Amino acid sequence: MKRRTLVPLIFSLIVTVIASGVIHYTLTMYFIRQAKDNITNILLFNKELTLYIKKIVEPAVFEAIRDGRISKDFYDPKLLSVSHTLRSMHELNNEIREKRNLVTVYYKLASNNPRNPVNKADEQEAKLIKFFNENPDIKEYEKLVEVNGKNFLYYAKPFPRNNGYCLGCHSIPEKAPLNMRKLYPQGGGFYEKFGEIRGIESLRSPIEYPGYMTLMVTGSAGSGLLTMLAIFFFRRLFRADI
Repeated sequence: MKRRTLVPLIFSLIVTVIASGVIHYTLTMYFIRQAKDNITNILLFNKELTLYIKKIVEPAVFEAIRDGRISKDFYDPKLLSVSHTLRSMHELNNEIREKRNLVTVYYKLASNNPRNPVNKADEQEAKLIKFFNENPDIKEYEKLVEVNGKNFLYYAKPFPRNNGYCLGCHSIPEKAPLNMRKLYPQGGGFYEKFGEIRGIESLRSPIEYPGYMTLMVTGSAGSGLLTMLAIFFFRRLFRADI
């Protein structure tokens, strides 16, 4: 092959490789950003639902207790438990996602000492609870993970530290409503300490790559071809000028 043909081909190949790297990085960051946006939306929804329970449902129940319409020992997690409500909402959401053939989103209010065993922190979540307690200035943790051959963005956020309001139901059992103690005789969720972080929000959002390989091949090949055509075009113009 003549040198004047070989040089443009080599240069085009180099451009193609560089373009592949740039496109790969750009697409990866874009899809990770989408996963992070999905997590942000989930956390915002959780916050809204939590505020609804705290500001609407709980005051209505406490008012009914004061008026004698409900027993002073009343407690129903379907109404008053934030963790129960959030877990139920995400289970329903994943049922809908499965019906639409979408990857489900892992969500868990993980704790080392949960009332419900389904919220028991796994090994990684337990380490993160310890990590957040030891590093109070760090407010979030994220990492790319692979589960069953699929890519996910894992995200964890600590609960607010226990205050006096929290310990009304999470310190000694005697302070909690009688019905709560009956529901959780195993003692989970009690004996928490003031100022501690008792759990984390633990999420995995799928990183989906629709048309990823098509974009990669088309973009890379197109960059190399355009470079080669540009070289030949400008060489012809240069030779014509000479």
